[in-house]
Amino acid sequence: MKIQERTVSKFEIYFSVLSMIFFSGAILPMIQAITTSQANDSNLTMDANEGNVYIQYVFIGVYFITLILIFSKNRRLKEVFKGDLSIKFLFLMIIMSIAWSQFPMITTRRIVGIFGTTLFGYYLSSRFSLESNLKIFARACFIMAILSLATAVVYPKFGIMTGEHQGRLRGVFLHKNTLGGIMCLYSICAFSLAMLTKQNKYLLHIVLATVLIILAQSAGSLVVVVSLMVFGYLLRIIRIPLQGLFSILAILLAIFIMSYFYIYNNYDVVLQVLGRDATLTGRTLLWAELAKWVDKSPLLGYGFGGFWTGDIGISSIVIKKIGWAAPHAHNGFLNLTLELGYVGLALFLICYLSNFYSYLLNCMVNQQLIYSWGILFFSLLLIYNMDECTILRANQIYWVLFIYTISFYRKLKDQPQTNFTLVAS
Repeated sequence: MKIQERTVSKFEIYFSVLSMIFFSGAILPMIQAITTSQANDSNLTMDANEGNVYIQYVFIGVYFITLILIFSKNRRLKEVFKGDLSIKFLFLMIIMSIAWSQFPMITTRRIVGIFGTTLFGYYLSSRFSLESNLKIFARACFIMAILSLATAVVYPKFGIMTGEHQGRLRGVFLHKNTLGGIMCLYSICAFSLAMLTKQNKYLLHIVLATVLIILAQSAGSLVVVVSLMVFGYLLRIIRIPLQGLFSILAILLAIFIMSYFYIYNNYDVVLQVLGRDATLTGRTLLWAELAKWVDKSPLLGYGFGGFWTGDIGISSIVIKKIGWAAPHAHNGFLNLTLELGYVGLALFLICYLSNFYSYLLNCMVNQQLIYSWGILFFSLLLIYNMDECTILRANQIYWVLFIYTISFYRKLKDQPQTNFTLVAS
């Protein structure tokens, strides 16, 4: 099948689906765990892509193929990376952080990973329309969901967790939380497709994702999915004038503040409902310790990828203090501050908030439902990074979709008629 103008080949579709599965943290870590006789180890790290040479080779292959596909379309890299200034400055800071990182070689290697992951996100935006990209991601999620159920039946030694999380589904992922996070993405992807195409068949995908979340016994993910579905429905029916948007934002901010104080004053009750302990499985102790290290290097941090280095460097001190091997800060914003300081955090927030506002403005004021995906995704990204870490993380599907979403908005604004479609035959 030849690649035609405004179309993509089957190879690109299959490559994108497979790559999204890998970026989601599925299959490859499972194969690694099974081949190393760790299938029933409940303490497997959720950052399995980091440090495994064979998995790194797979992602290097993904980066290389992505570059070939970009150049084969006669696109220059500067055109692909054209976008928000804040992202450009953020990546400039990432490169410069080699100078103040305690482990410059580790930082350099991780820079390659984040650039490759970012490149794949920009590739998706240069080749696929929003509807086509969501369909590709939905295919990838459907495959992961079915394989997760099959793994639980055929090979429960891996598919079902043991130990502290006895009996909870993890499928083809290393942890039930990873499964829950991907199924949340699957849900908003299917919901967006249902709104864009007006086809109710995508609601079945939401049902499938919800079933897996229930089997994983992830109460937090279930609450997030239900909340985002309600929010998405409101986006569909509510239209407000521009001057009213600021009032809505003020109301949402007030609700957020009231919710914060309610949760703060009823901490134990809320956590009991969500099935979590008072320390959020040790996270509050971790955050308290990490806050001390932020204060020691507040502006520039410790270099990209230079803080979390396992049993060497500063991370080894933190691990000894808290008594468990944390792979990251379990908070995306705190993790970013540790690596790039408040300067890096500010650059990211400028990009995040400006794009969030742009999507919100076009959806609720200009009545364009195509922008609803961005609102739901940015909302999920914010919620998910409260106790997980997917901001500026190499080989993570959340970062791929973040780059795609901010780049796709630019494409909609600059070239509103551009629309690549999938070749059916």
